[in-house]
Amino acid sequence: TLNRPYNDIVYDIKIHGYIEPITVTEDHPIFVLTKSFCSIEGRNRYLEKNGRNFRICKPTCTYTKKYRNCAKYYQFYKPEWKQAKDLTTDDVLVFPKNKNFLPIDEIVQHSGLEKEIVTSPDFWRLVGYWLAEGSARIYLNKKKFNIIEFTFGSKENDYINDINEIICKFFKRKLSIEKYGNARRIRIYDKKLCNFLLQFKDHKEGHSWIKKIPGWVERIPNKLQRELILGYFYGDGCKGKIYTITSISLSVLKSIQRMLLNFNIYSSIYLFREEGKIINILGRECKSKKTYCILIGKQFFENIKKSERVWFDTNFVYIPIQSINKKRFEGCVYNLEVENDESYCS
Repeated sequence: TLNRPYNDIVYDIKIHGYIEPITVTEDHPIFVLTKSFCSIEGRNRYLEKNGRNFRICKPTCTYTKKYRNCAKYYQFYKPEWKQAKDLTTDDVLVFPKNKNFLPIDEIVQHSGLEKEIVTSPDFWRLVGYWLAEGSARIYLNKKKFNIIEFTFGSKENDYINDINEIICKFFKRKLSIEKYGNARRIRIYDKKLCNFLLQFKDHKEGHSWIKKIPGWVERIPNKLQRELILGYFYGDGCKGKIYTITSISLSVLKSIQRMLLNFNIYSSIYLFREEGKIINILGRECKSKKTYCILIGKQFFENIKKSERVWFDTNFVYIPIQSINKKRFEGCVYNLEVENDESYCS
């Protein structure tokens, strides 16, 4: 990582679904293509009348097969490098999809757990449960206690039973279940599991730890990532017309957003609740922390295909630019490098 002092113009690039803009210097190269709009007569009239953006011509559009007069402008798209100062809202960012998955030996090394455990989808569903509803801590007194806890509602017995089966299968431990009000607290004592879960703690705010998903976990195989996301959804998710997950950890939701790209699913994050509002959690009134929400969409859970303004191919994700704002910035700017790749597209 290189850094240098900077006192000049930077550009905030806002793209669909991202809660924060991408901020870069004016000469920073960005991999983009220039979009064209749908050529089928009538498709854009309603959108134009209502002041909305036209439909983008893209290879995943279902109209390319239905209409012979479709111009198929997407065939002429050519991704290129542009400096940030030359970008417009007609450009589409081209992001690489993660194909650099960790081998099993490295997963074992990072986790400190046995191969049988870290290769099991059931175990990663347990991790998802814990990210949503759990805590882990070490008590240092006369004896050293490694405690893992989960808290569920009184009607969430299916999730409690699932956790019990996974813990018994891999760690040969019995759960301690306590009832208080409308909640059930599950407690397990296990040193290895506790040390593993401590990797998911980021920083402390007040009496609570804000969680994160370590970078290496975003590179585990897709079948394991899927179970982690499902476990997280079971704990903190909600099913309605769309599927959502709420969390006070923006870091965790950003990781989930990146992991969903591996399944050709593009999600959106937004601010759900400001800090300080009075809310009810399992029968207790308390002041809320700043809370975020991720919109996942049905296709992850129901195996359906959906046409989006964002599209995918084998290697890349294509995300239209919503807005570009420039501002003056004074401070340090950073040039980030990763191993074996300096293409800005790793």
